[in-house]
Amino acid sequence: MAGACSVASGPDFPALARQLFGNVRLSFAGEPNQSKRLASAALGSVRVSDLRAGPHTVQGEHVVKATHDPDCLKLLFQSDGSSTIEQGGRQVEFGRARPVLYDPTRAYTLVNQTRVHLLMLQVPREAFSRSAIQSLSSPVLIPRAFSGLCRVVRSMIDSGLSEVDHLDDASRTGMGDGLIGLIRPLIEGGLARSEMTGAHSLNLLLYRARMFIDDNLDQPDLTVEQIAIRMGCSQSYLFRAFQTEGLSPAQYIWDRRLERARAVLTSPVARHRSVTDIAFAAGFTSGAHFSRAFRSRFGMTPRDFRRAALG
Repeated sequence: MAGACSVASGPDFPALARQLFGNVRLSFAGEPNQSKRLASAALGSVRVSDLRAGPHTVQGEHVVKATHDPDCLKLLFQSDGSSTIEQGGRQVEFGRARPVLYDPTRAYTLVNQTRVHLLMLQVPREAFSRSAIQSLSSPVLIPRAFSGLCRVVRSMIDSGLSEVDHLDDASRTGMGDGLIGLIRPLIEGGLARSEMTGAHSLNLLLYRARMFIDDNLDQPDLTVEQIAIRMGCSQSYLFRAFQTEGLSPAQYIWDRRLERARAVLTSPVARHRSVTDIAFAAGFTSGAHFSRAFRSRFGMTPRDFRRAALG
């Protein structure tokens, strides 16, 4: 199945970069056109890219809702070269051993000081907890403790780009879902570790509770009591941890269920699934309850939302 991977080199490189990554400006340091190459492919809701170019600067300003909807989080793996990224008043240098995570919808400046080879992974933000996304106001270096997992992710990105033209839609989506599952510990865990340097133990409890909830959303009998028991704490202490979220643990559970259901409703791969089936898979026990909650949150019924999203 040819044509699944978009490739541009030389003078066509900047146009493809803007098409794929949104409102970005690229400034090259007078390198020959033929030395630039960008390859990119969509794996379901995930996008993987391979970029090779000489020294250049990328400036992103409010990068949202472009051709391929980069309303996402981005993970950069440096194979060769030296780069820095500045965002939210913080500048970090990343390299082969330490990939960097950032939110490209916030203004940023990426400076590739030498010729570089970058692997990029764009993942839709609804795949992750609200608190993780809100805390990502500046770039985060993934802790060295995740180096083994990073190698696996890089290998999957390489495989996805090399094999995508030979995969059908279901296989591409499956590979993308697999990448989301792999990088959740990188994103949730990496942010938690960076936040917890000298922080109160409530941060650790909140991180563990969020991960447990997200892993068990399909369980309709998931309760605050059950979560507290699994976390080894009292319910009142669990409530204290969620105060930083501005909502209770129960509210967080229902918010995540609605977000998960919304993501499935907008997936072309899930067209064949009924709204009721999607609701039950997200932990709702009643189609009517799901419809009321969804309409209250998003302003339309699940069926109307799906029709508007998929046409």
